[in-house]
Amino acid sequence: QWSAPVLNDGKIRLSYGVTGNEAIGNYDSWSKYNTSGNYLGVSGMAPNLTYGMLGWEKTEQFNIGADIALHDNRLKLTVDYYDKKTTDLLYEVEVPKEAGFDKMRKNVGAMSNKGFEISLDATILKMKDWQWSANFNVSHNVSRVTTLADGIPFYTGSMSAIYVQEGARI
Repeated sequence: QWSAPVLNDGKIRLSYGVTGNEAIGNYDSWSKYNTSGNYLGVSGMAPNLTYGMLGWEKTEQFNIGADIALHDNRLKLTVDYYDKKTTDLLYEVEVPKEAGFDKMRKNVGAMSNKGFEISLDATILKMKDWQWSANFNVSHNVSRVTTLADGIPFYTGSMSAIYVQEGARI
């Protein structure tokens, strides 16, 4: 009763889930032969270097949020917090050139994303034929590499401009 003149809507949201990224390619974990091999100008077959333990990336995510509408829905507030952890990240890692290959796809590490989002909508003036509304939102996200294969940092991105290391923000 006390909230009826002020509070029009209020809800709390909570979710948790685990998903996988199966984009590892068909048979990428199988050793196979490529017919476009070339050795000293002579065509032939060459094996592909594969990692037999290749698996899906796994993402675990937790979200909590709240929605509140006040004063005949003229003021609405949405607040969200999320915590997302991805493990078994897929990446093409460099291998010693002496192996006869330059890269191999592996599950190389883990990363986390944590943050919040806040949105405030207000109907400042409401008339018969028009209304004046305003919206404000703010968000903050922290992405961090939590684990790398063998703990070895590396460069990636356009022109190798991004240095990736354990514990660092992305």
